[in-house]
Amino acid sequence: MSDAPGLTGVSVLVVGTHDPDYPRNRQVHRLLRAAGAQVRTRHVPLWGRTRFDALGGGVLGVLRLAARLVGAEVRVAWALVTAPRPDVVVVLFPGQADAVVVGALARLRRVPVVLDWFVSFADTMVTDRQLVAPRSPLARLLAAVDSLAARLATLVVADTPEGARFVAETTGVDPAKVVTLPIRPDPAVFRPAPAESTPVPGRVLFYGTFIPLHGIDTIVAAAAHPACAGLEVRVLGDGQERARIEAVARSTGAPVTFCAPVDEADLPAEIAAAEICLGIFGTTAKAGRVVPNKVLECLAVGRPVVTADTPAIAGLGDAVAVVPAGDPSALATALASLHADATRRGELVDRGLDLLSGPYDEGVLAASLAASLSAVVSLPSSLPSSSPPPPSLRSRLRALARRRRGQVEA
Repeated sequence: MSDAPGLTGVSVLVVGTHDPDYPRNRQVHRLLRAAGAQVRTRHVPLWGRTRFDALGGGVLGVLRLAARLVGAEVRVAWALVTAPRPDVVVVLFPGQADAVVVGALARLRRVPVVLDWFVSFADTMVTDRQLVAPRSPLARLLAAVDSLAARLATLVVADTPEGARFVAETTGVDPAKVVTLPIRPDPAVFRPAPAESTPVPGRVLFYGTFIPLHGIDTIVAAAAHPACAGLEVRVLGDGQERARIEAVARSTGAPVTFCAPVDEADLPAEIAAAEICLGIFGTTAKAGRVVPNKVLECLAVGRPVVTADTPAIAGLGDAVAVVPAGDPSALATALASLHADATRRGELVDRGLDLLSGPYDEGVLAASLAASLSAVVSLPSSLPSSSPPPPSLRSRLRALARRRRGQVEA
């Protein structure tokens, strides 16, 4: 474990419209507490499970989301203004809109803001999911929100080095302002399957939300390849492209079983029942910058993973088997080969568990996050050391209201 300073005694306010159940957000909470921080949360519900889907619902859908967003951000601002002054404010996914509001107000309170970037609004909606036209006013607005959020934050956290470079390049912030914190599945949920839990021979598992980044077309085409004869491909989930992909599977006769999504608590059993698990195979630029939750979750349960060979995945070393992105023939060949080689499957399992008990260990990641936040909290104040602490924003607003009442009465 790193000897980086902890966060004992540091007060952290997590505020915004973030999804409290999203794995990345739960991870940051766990790591903050593991580092000794005193964490308070002010959550304003907004997104729900569908998150950004309203952006693809035409003008009416966008206007409805905008109205909800404005109302939510007013509540976020009030939550920040009325909270006791923390040492640092943390904004979680999906947090760019929050970071604009929180970043501006936190400057008045002279409190540093840490934004866990995770995904770009503009890149996700325009390039990856293609829900927004590239040259539309909405696309420009999303890019502007991304950029302003990064600029107003004191520190931006990305999940991979490739993601960190993307943030700096697209928003224009100093690369030194962007740090990396890898994702890590919840060890209380995703842990090695019991020794007596044997997988179903030939079962290949994928689960996800059917977004373009996943490249499920490649999985369906690989399942129809002669090399995969005898394998059972099982796909769990729902989302943007499910209807289209099911139609493709029917038209090609691909032997794929599509199942409804399952609760997170039930995922480890599904993973343990699979002989081989799948990552993502999309060819988008974003697909090359991410290490999906599902890849690490399957490694944590102790099952071998095949995924696309990307710059971000290269950071996992030899803990996963890789194939070219978007290449169903290569995927089919890799699945057939791994199915026939129990020794190699066991080696991949061992390497995956070593990865999660080494550089991806919760203690190591907590120390890394603590070091980054400690540096931000200890930034020198712009006030002279002899100056009294600045008044709270709440007291400033009250003083302004008193002055205005006095002017009215006069």
